[in-house]
Amino acid sequence: MVFGFLKGRKYSAQADLFISLDIGTELLKGILFSRGTGSIVAKSHFYLRQPKKAMRSGKITDKELVTYGVDAVVSKLTESFVRKDTKVMLGIAGDLVNGVSIEVTYTRKNPNRVIDSQEETQILEYVYNEVIKQSLPILARRLGLPEQKIALLHIGVVGILIDGVPTEGLVGQKGGRVLLNIYSSFAPHDDVFIIGEVMQRLGLKPVGLVAQPYAVARAYKSSRRVDFSAIFVDIGGGTTDIAIVLQGFSLKTKMYAFGGRIFTERIAKELGVTYEIAEDIKMKYSAGLLNPSLMVKVREALREDVNLWVETFKNALEEFSDIEYFPEQVYLCGGGAMLPDLQDVLRNYAWTQVLRFNKHPTFALMSPYDTEGVLIQDPDLKYPYDVTPVSLARVYFDIVTSPRYNYVVLWK
Repeated sequence: MVFGFLKGRKYSAQADLFISLDIGTELLKGILFSRGTGSIVAKSHFYLRQPKKAMRSGKITDKELVTYGVDAVVSKLTESFVRKDTKVMLGIAGDLVNGVSIEVTYTRKNPNRVIDSQEETQILEYVYNEVIKQSLPILARRLGLPEQKIALLHIGVVGILIDGVPTEGLVGQKGGRVLLNIYSSFAPHDDVFIIGEVMQRLGLKPVGLVAQPYAVARAYKSSRRVDFSAIFVDIGGGTTDIAIVLQGFSLKTKMYAFGGRIFTERIAKELGVTYEIAEDIKMKYSAGLLNPSLMVKVREALREDVNLWVETFKNALEEFSDIEYFPEQVYLCGGGAMLPDLQDVLRNYAWTQVLRFNKHPTFALMSPYDTEGVLIQDPDLKYPYDVTPVSLARVYFDIVTSPRYNYVVLWK
């Protein structure tokens, strides 16, 4: 495969306005942002609750409803200027979205020669092709699909070692053994095609589509330092997304279909109310705004499902079999992370007895202010459920400033 972008894909350096769009199972989240000097500027946001049948487990099940919702979000964010070729940075999640972390080694013939841009292109072409060649057969077996039915979304360079020494880039370096840690994301072609149809129908111009747990982990402050390791958990409406960063060099992800919608459905069933009312009760419960007797009822209603979620989370971590010891810092985001019961069970669970933790992990809620290189002008962007759309905006900054190290598949 020839990666033409390595030979000169250009991105506008002007302060254009963009939208980061998190097409979630429960909420459509849009943030209007611009590229400032050395940062992303988050200007405003608009969220819209999805009809229940619009999506399931991060997958679009009613294209018309989602199209209507995306149009409403984008129209609100762009109401103060002419909407034309609006550029959108997209995130994707769901248990069918697969991230693959692969280390690829490239041996240079002349280690004493300084790497120039031409050789950088050769190295990246080789590495990216190796990533696709190694990943597609694995994913075909995992998803039960032929390789041609799997779409590449994004390839990102997470870490570089040259003769064992970390470096941020290849150009200007010497050495013989170049090791690149690459994170790539893939999804079933049909699911990606539906998203593309929604964008095309609304006249929107995608500038990237990345796996959301990758965006959250890469956007966090200090997550690229060699002394940084952590687990990121994004509990959305339909899915839970996990990203694990090791020494700022390696990034691994997993997504599974168990999110906050399960808790809402439980409240609706136990209290005998509609789904919409149950969602409102859940939000007020998380904020401690219900009367004491109703707080007790909701807590009892959620007890079994909260425990089941934590067990499912533990089982998901077990599948990272190649990690010797898990990082002891865990960051939580997404609307589901705001449930106090879930936080309590996580903090009190016997993690060191069941998984490879050296000591009991620490759990903390994330906010958009924990992201790096983002200036937040909208004072209402401050909650754990705001983290993902803000992180998507931050990843766009990487795509613009380092396009060779962040390959995204764009629709024509």
